[in-house]
Amino acid sequence: MFTQCPQCGSYFRVRTDHLRAAEGEVRCSLCTTTFNALSRLQHDLPDGETEATEKPAQATAPETQDLFESSGNDLETDTPARDDAGDIEDKQEPAVEETLPDWMAPEESSPQAPGRPLLWTFGCVTLLLLLGMQMIHLERDYWSEHGILGDPVSAAYEAIGQPETVPRDLAALEIHRADIAGSSDRPGVLRLTAVVENTSDEAQPLPAIYVRLEDHWGMSRGQGFFQPEQWVHGTEVEDTIAAGARLALRLELLDPGDDAVGFHLEACWEEDGAYLCRHQRGGAASYRH
Repeated sequence: MFTQCPQCGSYFRVRTDHLRAAEGEVRCSLCTTTFNALSRLQHDLPDGETEATEKPAQATAPETQDLFESSGNDLETDTPARDDAGDIEDKQEPAVEETLPDWMAPEESSPQAPGRPLLWTFGCVTLLLLLGMQMIHLERDYWSEHGILGDPVSAAYEAIGQPETVPRDLAALEIHRADIAGSSDRPGVLRLTAVVENTSDEAQPLPAIYVRLEDHWGMSRGQGFFQPEQWVHGTEVEDTIAAGARLALRLELLDPGDDAVGFHLEACWEEDGAYLCRHQRGGAASYRH
């Protein structure tokens, strides 16, 4: 097959594999004009025309316009041209480079920054420690009294100015054998005695005691709050009352007169400037001022 340069009119022999590789785009080796060889393709030379003897046309890819050379003076096909047939097909297809689509191409691993695994390890260990500390804080009362962590946990909270809180249960504090009578050696004084018991399985803070003297109608004839150092009798005053322990209560009160015929006792804890108290006959705790 032959093609003709539109600029200088020279004819060149071309092969189908060259045309396919360059998509028909070629460049004249005599005048360097680039043209589409397929649009000017002929099977035979016209009468009176001769094939150019200079360096033949070179196929050029349209994207890059790069040249590729032939080893001879023309770009002949492997099979001689036939005068009575159409295009001569190559016996062997050109090798096609197999390429993968972009989404199947393997990712190139970027070089890992030095020290990154160490930072990840440090971060994970730190998060685990913080999680463990939070779990201990949520159950601080339990851990402060059980296991090998008891003393370290208590010491840690005391060091940061947050001493552990003692569990409190007003319902577990009961007042038994309460009695009131006039003092034989001190006229005008009433002597109140009772027993305070902690029925809980854990130690609790010592409570304040609320006392109210009442008349026949249950009206108050006198009332007040008494701290542990005022009511604890016969033993040294401590911060807590042990589990299952009993303490003797004794108070000396001014006698308000013959109208006071009854009394009322409650165990209380001080909270936010008020007292949280629970009646000995049961019921919910309430605040008193």
